[in-house]
Amino acid sequence: MRTSAKAASVRSNKFTAIHSERLTRMLPAMESIELLASMGFTAIEVPLTQGKWAVIDLADAPEVLSRRWYAQKRPRGIFYAATRPTHTSLLYMHVLISGGAADQTDHRDRNGLNNRRGNLRTCEARQNQGNAQLRADNTSGFRGVSLWKGKWIASIRINGKRKHIGSFDTPEAAAHAYDETAKRVFGEFAALNFHSSDHPA
Repeated sequence: MRTSAKAASVRSNKFTAIHSERLTRMLPAMESIELLASMGFTAIEVPLTQGKWAVIDLADAPEVLSRRWYAQKRPRGIFYAATRPTHTSLLYMHVLISGGAADQTDHRDRNGLNNRRGNLRTCEARQNQGNAQLRADNTSGFRGVSLWKGKWIASIRINGKRKHIGSFDTPEAAAHAYDETAKRVFGEFAALNFHSSDHPA
């Protein structure tokens, strides 16, 4: 069985995926879902546009595969699976699966195409913001760090407003300061520059 690079990137323990295009004649009959589950399949790769694939739990296949999905690239370069129920409405795959609002559903691994339920969690809009990917135009290599007049500035966006943290001699010091603030503000949703063990005591 062939699995795509995208499937490998979201692989978890005992993860087995099957391409949904192989199930066209089998779904959405629940008997087919139960059969695949008994064979060890736990997830399905859903084809999108632009050569992308989304991954969902097997149990969500009947509802998800009843719609046509495309890959939508959002700011920060992240792709999401989306569909248009009508000409004027937009529905994201992770919203359909979670039942929450778009800005209140967070991808734990920050992969917008990994829509397995174990990777989705409900959050506040500001917490979702705290787990955002590094901006594509970032030049420091660190989240929340920029160079200004020879100093490395640490700042963080909270509820849509940017808050200054401080100025530092090195980008690493600014990045550590950002991490400490992010942990206080966003808690478990904070996307950090360093692992906890990398922070100075």
